[in-house]
Amino acid sequence: MKKTLFIIIFVCSFLNSFTQVCPPEGDATRENKKELNRKKNKDVNIDSLQEPEELELRKLLPSVRRKNDRKLWKEGAYVVMEGYLVDFAEQGPESCNCGEARVADKNGDVHMFLGLAKNSAKKNCLVIEITPKFKDMFPDYKEQFLKKKAKIRVYGYLFYDFPHEKDAFTTCNACTHIWRKTPWEVHPITAIEIIDTE
Repeated sequence: MKKTLFIIIFVCSFLNSFTQVCPPEGDATRENKKELNRKKNKDVNIDSLQEPEELELRKLLPSVRRKNDRKLWKEGAYVVMEGYLVDFAEQGPESCNCGEARVADKNGDVHMFLGLAKNSAKKNCLVIEITPKFKDMFPDYKEQFLKKKAKIRVYGYLFYDFPHEKDAFTTCNACTHIWRKTPWEVHPITAIEIIDTE
């Protein structure tokens, strides 16, 4: 009897581990990281009456460092901007997906690099991100939207990814590995329009 009960409990626990859904705060334990993950996991369904604020990409990609970079823009603002899709990459496990995403499964975010020119270096671009919720809306997202060197128009929320201050040109004075221009992002993206392809 005890052996049967143990097996039932074990099987139930095992099955439960596959049915648990990652919450909006991901697996973060500190409050600032929980809030960060909630912003990353924001819904991408937009009210048709919601008008985006036009923001020039150039304004987010300065040629000089800015001490007050975080205070220049309103986080959470719904914006639209244009630029060139320089590159993109599927992402894997992150705190916002409870470490469950896998690159091979394409069930995480997609980092996209939006530049002022087709041949911009990635370190001079703005990081913008497609999330799994966007992928659910557009299962053919890769074929439809991920076209390198295409001029695109993106809609989404301004987001300050503060853990990347150490990786960004605008916020780090003595870094050895700068791979992005600013901690600011458009994340999540809610819509993409292809303006022109090569």
